[in-house]
Amino acid sequence: MEHGEELLIALLKPYAGRGCIESIEERLRGLSVGYELLGVYGKRVLIAIRGSLRSEDPCAALRGVRCVSRAVRVHYSETPSSWDLDTVCSTCVELGRDLVLKEGLGHVDVRRWDKSKPFTSAELGLCVARRLGLKLAGGGAAKALFVGVDKDELFVGVVYRCAPLPPRGLLEGVVAVVEPISTVYEMLDLVQLSRALGVELRLLGGDSVRSLLRRALSALGLEERAGLRVRVADSVIEALSGVDAYVVLTPYGDSDESVLASIASEYPRLALVLGSETRDVSEEFRRGALAEVRLGPPSSKPMRTSTALAYALGVIALARLSHG
Repeated sequence: MEHGEELLIALLKPYAGRGCIESIEERLRGLSVGYELLGVYGKRVLIAIRGSLRSEDPCAALRGVRCVSRAVRVHYSETPSSWDLDTVCSTCVELGRDLVLKEGLGHVDVRRWDKSKPFTSAELGLCVARRLGLKLAGGGAAKALFVGVDKDELFVGVVYRCAPLPPRGLLEGVVAVVEPISTVYEMLDLVQLSRALGVELRLLGGDSVRSLLRRALSALGLEERAGLRVRVADSVIEALSGVDAYVVLTPYGDSDESVLASIASEYPRLALVLGSETRDVSEEFRRGALAEVRLGPPSSKPMRTSTALAYALGVIALARLSHG
């Protein structure tokens, strides 16, 4: 970067097309600073700003451009002495330590754009997170330490979320309990949903479920202690510990979404109990449930477990938002 020049990276939403770049340029022309689009690479745009932005948050410079999901203020652009994992990680830690302290950052977001590098974004993210005492950014952090790995450059800066989030806490206290899962893809979906929404996931089962969980976490480049709210329960009592009430989600239920919404507004600590994609919820859970809820219209093919859980969580969030 030249003296008096700032480098921004606009990270675009998946649907962004050619009109997005035009919207970015239109917005930048309205600022009292010079700019240059250095390049468009898939869903990221490199922008050189000549002058000083009024806000530390680069999203302010791109306000109103709906196709931009996040914006990065690049503080360092370096070429490491080697591209092995340890060297790159050490460089990120050295450059990022002061940013973490100054900005009060608690998360790190790593993007490996050059897929030829001998490590994954998850591996580098976990390395940086361990050394700096951070968590991996799951999408909810307003800002985070940012690391971008390109072909010849390593970018280190602060990434800001531009798209607004729903009010925090709408799903606080909600626990998802799933009876024995039999496939890795089902486990992958549920773990990702738990990470994205911050909902605790309790998996009923023994060693076979623990094995599936380990395989899923390995596929995602995660570890069991990496800030996950996922655990295996060995009994129905353990799976329901600490909740005020629970609801069974089943395609054969006699209640609908309105009942779920009413219960969710009344009980802060609520468990949603789901079967796997091959087995419905057991009789042992059904006996003590406040309600058995069927989601959506009747169908000859029930929803996938992760889809049903996401749908139910949306109903709960909307109900709690409506009740203030």
